[in-house]
Amino acid sequence: MKKSKLESLLLITALGFSSSVTAEGGLFERDTMLPDLGRGGMADKGYALELSYVGDYVTNSSGGIKQDSVYLDNTSLALSIDLEKMAGLPGSTFALSFLGNGGGDPSGELVGDAQGVDNIESPNTQKLYEIWYEGVFGSMGIKMGLIDLNSEFDVTETAGLFINSSHGIGVDYSQSGPSIFPILAAGLRLSYQVNENIYVQVAGFDGVPGDPEDEDDINGPHVKFDEGDGYMVAFEGGLQQGDDKTPYRKLAVGAWYFTEADEVSGENNNGFYMIADGNVLPESGDSNQGLSVFLRYGMANDKVNAVGSYLGAGAVYTGLVPGRDADQLGVSIARATLTTDMKSFMEAADMEVGSEMTIELTYRAQIFPWLAIQPDMQIVQNPSFDSAADSVQVINVRTEIVF
Repeated sequence: MKKSKLESLLLITALGFSSSVTAEGGLFERDTMLPDLGRGGMADKGYALELSYVGDYVTNSSGGIKQDSVYLDNTSLALSIDLEKMAGLPGSTFALSFLGNGGGDPSGELVGDAQGVDNIESPNTQKLYEIWYEGVFGSMGIKMGLIDLNSEFDVTETAGLFINSSHGIGVDYSQSGPSIFPILAAGLRLSYQVNENIYVQVAGFDGVPGDPEDEDDINGPHVKFDEGDGYMVAFEGGLQQGDDKTPYRKLAVGAWYFTEADEVSGENNNGFYMIADGNVLPESGDSNQGLSVFLRYGMANDKVNAVGSYLGAGAVYTGLVPGRDADQLGVSIARATLTTDMKSFMEAADMEVGSEMTIELTYRAQIFPWLAIQPDMQIVQNPSFDSAADSVQVINVRTEIVF
């Protein structure tokens, strides 16, 4: 972490503690570390502002490229505006967010895996991230602007606890280069709520969001409809339910397709995925606690991609320890398998090839409503599909703060 950022965070923390005596609810009860600072009045007028910070201290304790530690972080400032309250536009919301990422590269510097052991790993950047308008009109919905595809598609709620990148969006999907963290593209999403539980949605994005190695792309919004980019079309439909009285459950299928053919294979990149997710053993009196499980499987065009299929699965128990209702304990696997062509290519280079599989064990402790600490351990088998390589053990301690 840069010294200037550390000093800023320490100053903000000191301000939060110094004002805790007079703040409503006190420092250890309120939802944010800092007091209201007028945010309640803003909310009444339709504005919501949130500043959050995530910091990870990652250590490779055995195997991989080298045994060492790195620190990386993610700072997010998000503003949303209820346009119905502000301007009388029913069902309309405008939102934008700014992103700051810095620190090390655990997969590239320490581990040498393909899936990514940390989901906030990114080139160093400070930039406008998302900016969009959303309207919900009865059963129809529309969203347009710079949109993170993974906030709308391929979302597995239970898997969100885990730090390995493949549990955010499957590596079968993310390898295609869609509009996801850390580089977004302009897009349009349409949705239709068939009934209370059944939904369908479709979206179109610029086919080339940008290049993470290009400083202009990583440090600013990428809104370039260059000739030859084509479009990426995403679809998802499914059954989803859940509220304070009903346990969360989701069954979904999705697919994606690029309109511009791949330059090497001449084929249009495409793939599909399936999700089963939900609370299967809720605790009595609270549908948000109990045992949740998930299963996610996807495949990608084997003539275009390196990874042909991906399987993710896991279980999370919320509120296992009495008196710790928001704490979560989870275990998961993330298994990526090469396409036949890529496997043959690697074997021809005298490499021993196997599927890369990461086993993750994690516990997220909600210390205060605004502070969470999450120790995490991952075991990476066959890193970068090399079955001759030793397994890698990765220890991570994540800190989350909402200011």
